[in-house]
Amino acid sequence: MNSDTGVADRLIGACRDAARALQDQRGGRESVSTAACAEFRGVFADCFRGNVAAERAACSELVHMLDDVARQVQKAKSAAEVEQRRLSELTAWVLAAGWASAGSGVAVDVEPRPSTEETDRPSVNADTARQGLRAWASGSTAGASSADPATLDSAVSTFRIQDDTARGVADGVGAAASEFERECSWAHSDLDAVGSGLRRFLEDNQQDATRLSDIASMFRAAGGSGHVGQVTVSNDVLVLATVPASLSNAALLSHLSTATPADTKALATLTGWQQTLQRMDPSTIGAWWSGMNTGAGTAADVAGASQLQELLLAAAPAMFGALDGMPALARIRANQLNAPSLLRAAEKDLETALKLSGTGQARHDPNRTEMLQNAVAYLKQVHSWGLTNVTSSEVAGARYDKVISLAGAGMLPDWEPQPTTEYSNLYYYDVLIHGQGVTNPFTNRGVVWDGNNPIHRDEFDQNYYRGPDDDELDGAINSIEEGNILMDNHSLIASNSEDDTRALEDMLGIETR
Repeated sequence: MNSDTGVADRLIGACRDAARALQDQRGGRESVSTAACAEFRGVFADCFRGNVAAERAACSELVHMLDDVARQVQKAKSAAEVEQRRLSELTAWVLAAGWASAGSGVAVDVEPRPSTEETDRPSVNADTARQGLRAWASGSTAGASSADPATLDSAVSTFRIQDDTARGVADGVGAAASEFERECSWAHSDLDAVGSGLRRFLEDNQQDATRLSDIASMFRAAGGSGHVGQVTVSNDVLVLATVPASLSNAALLSHLSTATPADTKALATLTGWQQTLQRMDPSTIGAWWSGMNTGAGTAADVAGASQLQELLLAAAPAMFGALDGMPALARIRANQLNAPSLLRAAEKDLETALKLSGTGQARHDPNRTEMLQNAVAYLKQVHSWGLTNVTSSEVAGARYDKVISLAGAGMLPDWEPQPTTEYSNLYYYDVLIHGQGVTNPFTNRGVVWDGNNPIHRDEFDQNYYRGPDDDELDGAINSIEEGNILMDNHSLIASNSEDDTRALEDMLGIETR
């Protein structure tokens, strides 16, 4: 008969170890779940509480299943031992009877024949453990939720540590069950539900930990870094973090139109909603952006844009800067917001390329170095084209007492000065001024905004200043060092450096006169 006592003992031990491990985890899981729920409010908090209860019930079901399997295997082991003894005794009787009937002359004491009736073959089966559905977005998601991300992260950490332990003992049960079915086939067995039940439990736990971690990240992003305490975000943001596919296009646009500042901070860490916008029809995007309520206030640095629109642009500048359907000025502003990160990356790459060049490395590519130098120069011209928004807003009807250009560039072709507005342009000789002096051979106009810049307009009072290193310039960019001087001059006009003192005093005078 195919029955291995050692194999049966291993399955019994594995089931009992797993049951004990799951039971031992209950206290720690209950403690961190209670702490997380203390400041967790809203529909997602309700989902979390429901999932905690579902996990607790599923754990009890699995412990019961494991204990039951261990009892069944113990009974099967005992039955196998009884059958093994019967077979051994029957074999001995047959041998003894054979010796006696053969008349061997040897006295053989033949006992009564043992039973020839086979011991009932036991069954070892596992019923499927009942495990409730874990949900992270059920019912209406209107309104907001709040939580302390630190307590949520603590719960996630505990869940994952416990699940690693549970996964180890679950693997042990699975291996022992497979071995039992293979090496103890005398007993009828069907233990598929053991492995599948434990896998489902651990998969649900992993999903809970992942979703709760995503939610904690949203609260942390919305409230800033460090210990932030309780933070509130719209439920739609949490939907986008956990189950983005459940939010329709219309619902997404509606949410974005009413997002809070905390929401937009959280949105900056997500990409799913950006991909959804990119798949929308450009006319839908244009209508949505134009129809967004601007009555909530106008951003100080983007005339004509609401504070919310400015926050949205800041949350995903790269995406909005290339999104079909967005108004031109909004795309310009998005690209301005995106320029600093691109500039940092380009400067870092350029620094590496220049180091390779200086050490004569074979991997150095002079063409790539030149491309990076051009990219850095371009991006530095982009931190400075804020005048574009100001003058464009004038085309749209805005009016100002004074407009001060700090080495600014870019005005729409139909821009006209307003008779009641005082215009001033303050600048050093910088990379942008240098570029404004270059002519496009096809249009015979300047390459920077077709020459339509403050330095070329009589309506602007011109205020020119010499930079601290201008003596090293000869009117052309013949070296990296000279190019860097022009870059530094461009940044200087908007700084509070001592080298910019005269310009700062003049700005103050223009503002107060």
